[in-house]
Amino acid sequence: MARFPPQPDLLRTVRLTRTAYAQLVGQKFFPPKVFGRWQEKEGSPHWKWKDLGLKIVSAVPLVVFPLRLNHDAVLRV
Repeated sequence: MARFPPQPDLLRTVRLTRTAYAQLVGQKFFPPKVFGRWQEKEGSPHWKWKDLGLKIVSAVPLVVFPLRLNHDAVLRV
């Protein structure tokens, strides 16, 4: 989370396929402690919105870092 800190808060529209959306909503996710605890009740509309956004944000380093390693390896050849 050093490269993608939880602050500042941003609102963005993210396009997902129905399958990807269903997978994200259906997965139980325990966020890193850097995100802290939420005030919202579990299951409320605001909680669902934050949970989905947190899952997407937490996946960014997992997707970007391997691509960067691959890109660096290609440049060295």
